[in-house]
Amino acid sequence: PDPINPETAHRALLKHINDIPFPVFGTVDTNNVAEMPPGAADVVSDQIQSIVDHHKLTGLVTLNPDEVDVRPIGSAGAVLFSRSRQANRPIPGAGCEKNIAGLMLATILSDTLGLTSSTTTESDKTAVDILAPLAGIDDTMGWTKQMLEAKSSIAQYTPADIVMLDSKIQGPFTDPTGETFLLRVAVQETITPDVLFGQADEIGAACQAQLKIDQASTDAAMLGDDGTNIVRDCLFFVTDVRSSFKAIDPSYGVVPKATYLPSSSEYAAELVRDGNFLDSDGNSITPTELPDGRIDLVGVQSRKRQIVPGIGGAEGSAIKVPFPYPPVLGGR
Repeated sequence: PDPINPETAHRALLKHINDIPFPVFGTVDTNNVAEMPPGAADVVSDQIQSIVDHHKLTGLVTLNPDEVDVRPIGSAGAVLFSRSRQANRPIPGAGCEKNIAGLMLATILSDTLGLTSSTTTESDKTAVDILAPLAGIDDTMGWTKQMLEAKSSIAQYTPADIVMLDSKIQGPFTDPTGETFLLRVAVQETITPDVLFGQADEIGAACQAQLKIDQASTDAAMLGDDGTNIVRDCLFFVTDVRSSFKAIDPSYGVVPKATYLPSSSEYAAELVRDGNFLDSDGNSITPTELPDGRIDLVGVQSRKRQIVPGIGGAEGSAIKVPFPYPPVLGGR
């Protein structure tokens, strides 16, 4: 079987949407067809029945009215918790055959970095306060740190695996000519960033290989309105989350930081150099390029709230970086 992220070692892996033994299905934590199993784009409009999520809507079109519960909170786990409470459904916890409270708790703490992320809301905090004793967890911050330590352990993964561990097709974006395109944006949250920096060349090569796979895909999630593939690049960021745990480990007293690793092209790097990134307080961040080609974004942690909006600019605006980059003299 495919290797499983040790942070979520009990997760089932679905190879293809047709492997679902039911005529309809629902999604949790995404409404983006590009993040669903292979084949989903061909059937999602007819077979999807419900969506439970905390991400922005991506333009999914369905043939029938569906149940949609999308909330602006830090984790889909907190949405599931709230729905269970509203429906008066018991949430099995410690001592039960399946510790569902522990699973819900883990999703919230992982998504919000122990309730320290800028995405954290009061709904997430309330859910954690109730779920932790149910799950038998006394030290939620220590437990979060253990999950991040597991996630940071990547020795068993190939560079190609690392690129795809937490990787999403993002967009559509618009370039200076008005063309729309998609990007693959991969992140790896870690408390041992130097391990990933030491594999920068191999990860960059894996990004190039994944871009070729994406650009050869005929999956509808990768195509534009005219049916042509519009995936333009693959970007990889290392997210240093040690600052979230400085309260329990003073040696982690560093600022949050995302670091772009030189990946598939100079165009990808220029998208980061030219980005409009903000920290969690809304202050502008100047990308800092290092001699080895890495680009530091000090104060950036969240792909959803900071990295992708920083690359794409203001809602509805066009990316200023020309494509191809560097520009070809005399036009394309």
